[in-house]
Amino acid sequence: MLRSAVFALALVAFTNAYTITFDNKCSFTVWPAIGKAPNGVPDPSVAFGSQLDAGDSVAFNIDNSELGIRAWGRTGCNSAGANCATGNCNGGLVCTDAGITSGVLLSEFGFANFGQFGGDQTSWDLSLVSASLNINTRLSSSDGQSVTCVTGNCAPPNAFNGPNDFSADHNSVVGSDFVHTFCPQRGSQSFVNPLLERRFLPPSLSILLGNAQRLLPHRFHQTPWIIGDRMPRAIVYVHKVRKEAHH
Repeated sequence: MLRSAVFALALVAFTNAYTITFDNKCSFTVWPAIGKAPNGVPDPSVAFGSQLDAGDSVAFNIDNSELGIRAWGRTGCNSAGANCATGNCNGGLVCTDAGITSGVLLSEFGFANFGQFGGDQTSWDLSLVSASLNINTRLSSSDGQSVTCVTGNCAPPNAFNGPNDFSADHNSVVGSDFVHTFCPQRGSQSFVNPLLERRFLPPSLSILLGNAQRLLPHRFHQTPWIIGDRMPRAIVYVHKVRKEAHH
């Protein structure tokens, strides 16, 4: 009886979370990180960091209901996982600022409820807003969707280049897992001059659409609004991208 109860609890915990797996196909070491920053404010309740040698992979579980989750890769870090050449953060191996100062490509995740038009979903994307591409990256979900950001090809729908690139916003049913692959073309690398690649944009943007409520300045804030032309009276959710300008 006890064994059955323990198994049931483990099953519930598993089904209430999704997994982000980092897969390093680069020829060099990458230090992956995960953080949480709803409303643009770092929340240390979700934080992960690791050293990932070439050819290795590592996974981390995220509760399905979380908002403002972001993941990224760091390069050129010291033996403690700090003072990184790219993607640096405060806190060392496990970041305390959720990557808002990293200034590099992010993968982003957050819970969304689309009601009768899709139910509970995990919204996800790659974002190059106010950031530079430091490592060629592919982000794929277990339902078969995949986006790639590589040097010279990182435009929507593969990644947000600006806050209105909504074609770069993707959704998968809650419970889907994700793989964040560094150097999807094995052995490739992308050390790009940030001064040439960075897109400097305002740190936040508020959008008012018809009767829409004012969006709060953070990623994956859920604000219901009415679309009257394409889907009369349909309630959907607008997902807002916020990045901190990193100079």
